[in-house]
Amino acid sequence: MKWIWKDKVSQEKTKLDFSAKNRRKDVVTRTIKVHLELKMEYPESMDIVQAIRDTKTSFDLPLGIDMKDAHLSNIEILGVEDV
Repeated sequence: MKWIWKDKVSQEKTKLDFSAKNRRKDVVTRTIKVHLELKMEYPESMDIVQAIRDTKTSFDLPLGIDMKDAHLSNIEILGVEDV
């Protein structure tokens, strides 16, 4: 086949490494914001904000729920004036 200006150069097909997963129609993806209130005791000299950031948290979710991502968005210390 001739193109307008020159012959078309045959291109070699490149194999792609990919995967696809079909999603059920009844499944939705949403961002859910959960506000937790924790009552804690800790040494006064401890940086509690950093301690909370370093905490490992796990969720035991019901079957069928798949958590895609989680991040800490806000830490508020209640009952203390100069924080």
